[in-house]
Amino acid sequence: QPLVDLINFHPSFTTLSSCSGRISLFDPYLSGQTQENLPTTNTTIDEDGATENTLIPSGKGHGGWLLVSHDRVGDPSSLSKLLDETTGSDKTEMNARMLAFKMEPLLLHVAAATIQRGRQLLNLALSLGFRESGLIVS
Repeated sequence: QPLVDLINFHPSFTTLSSCSGRISLFDPYLSGQTQENLPTTNTTIDEDGATENTLIPSGKGHGGWLLVSHDRVGDPSSLSKLLDETTGSDKTEMNARMLAFKMEPLLLHVAAATIQRGRQLLNLALSLGFRESGLIVS
């Protein structure tokens, strides 16, 4: 909020929309979210005749989100607590599979009074590491 307030305080700029960013955790193997006719395990037999069941990741449109949050995560232990809350107490099956973690950073749309001011703000954003910044003239 302080960054949005600072931009809006300046006479040459105003924010149009913003998102503080979010984190998400996706489980492609999540049971109960796959189609009934798709197998969820693959059985293999090695040379000694031993069988091994492995989970098959779900395809497009399958699996499920364990966590989607716009909340601030301070230290890694708080992310661990969020994961514990979303996955429950049975971690046996959870430990055997891969999850997808995604972090999406701040999103901010700003209107500038002039093209020159827009270029100045763009150059500043790029120099501060906001690589996905751009300028649209309309």
